Amino acid sequence: MTTDRIPATAHSAVSTTPNYSGDLRTGLFMAEFKTGARIAVNVSRARTYPGLASTAPGTLPFYAAVEDLNLEGPVLDAGCGSGEGARALSEAGRQVVAVEIDRASAHFAREYAPGIQVVEADLCLDAPVSGMAAAVVADTLGHAADPEFFLRHVRACMAPGATLIVAEPLAQVAQRLIAPARRAFTKQELSAMLTRAGFSVEGWLTTTGTFVACVARRIEDPVLLELDEAGRLATLGRFKDARELLERTRTQRSALTLELLLAQGELAMAERAGDVAARAFFQARDLDPQDARALTGLSRIALTIGESQDALRLAVDAVRAQPASALATATLAIVGERLEHPEAFNAWRAAVNLAPDDVGIVTGLGRAAAARGEYHYAICAFDRARAYGDEFGPEFHVTLGWLLLADGRRHDAALEARHAQALSPEDESARELYEAAQVRNVD
Repeated sequence: MTTDRIPATAHSAVSTTPNYSGDLRTGLFMAEFKTGARIAVNVSRARTYPGLASTAPGTLPFYAAVEDLNLEGPVLDAGCGSGEGARALSEAGRQVVAVEIDRASAHFAREYAPGIQVVEADLCLDAPVSGMAAAVVADTLGHAADPEFFLRHVRACMAPGATLIVAEPLAQVAQRLIAPARRAFTKQELSAMLTRAGFSVEGWLTTTGTFVACVARRIEDPVLLELDEAGRLATLGRFKDARELLERTRTQRSALTLELLLAQGELAMAERAGDVAARAFFQARDLDPQDARALTGLSRIALTIGESQDALRLAVDAVRAQPASALATATLAIVGERLEHPEAFNAWRAAVNLAPDDVGIVTGLGRAAAARGEYHYAICAFDRARAYGDEFGPEFHVTLGWLLLADGRRHDAALEARHAQALSPEDESARELYEAAQVRNVD
């Protein structure tokens, strides 16, 4: 193994900057601090480390944006990674509380930025601090399995009216995300997610290039509680009750009104009330003609009632409005398949690039690839999804199993069938796959 030693880089606080020794090929290094601390680090897309090249983009300029804010009080670094941003804030005189899920990274941050408080916690599950005057979320939401829950817990950490700076990779149609990066965001997607999580966007720092970034503020609005209650009712299967609750809800905020209408449309779709859903989606479209969600909702309704050409037109309009929207692209793929359109498969490919961890999109691509005989390509998409470490349902494993079987990998196909059976012992499709793999094995 080739071992390289990388010296500490120049910094105003050299005593806290480590030396590294490790393997450039594997990205595994040992960080050695002058305090005597030795911390194993892995250079990957997950996070950057000072002095080491990484595929993770730099985010320090967005921490500098905090200095433009007229605020007093502690600043939350939500997902601080190695602590570079937190250290910059601390050196600028800010009181910093950093939250990090990874233990090694949290340990590194404590050594690298000794003036900050580091809390080890998962912001997708909990709000470990409170009363923050501001917060920074930089290149973090796209790694979270549920970025909206992450933002909700960040909000719970903040004082009423506190300021939030968010900077996330900008979604591109031809992007190639590397695990653990699950998602990049369009301006519209990030704005909508912030609204649902209880923030109001006050201005955009950038909407082009590598990042989309904005300044937002925590808001207090009863509508947020109503949306939460509607979500709870929906999980109980009470779609009509949830929809009627939202129909009675009013707000002066246009961004929240849009979310109310879109939620009503989705709930009406779930209760199979197509006319009600269409009315809600039309109202949402009138409120924001560039929001792809209203257009995809109307496209799905048109497809359901057999108006395939209208469905295609609306899906195309959604993609034109937001070319890098995974929802819009996947809707176009579904409609295109129904119409046997020659570009349907390319739409599936684009959708998987935009949402590589989405099991529904990956499975849809798998079925479309199988119909074309492009088994290896589809298998690669499934492998990409697996890299995120999620637990998928039996359909995922059965679809992958048939692809493997068609590609001549019967033993691997049998393993996928076994996995599906373990998840759902009564699943007939898993049994059929296993039997087919065994027959091929005998042959």
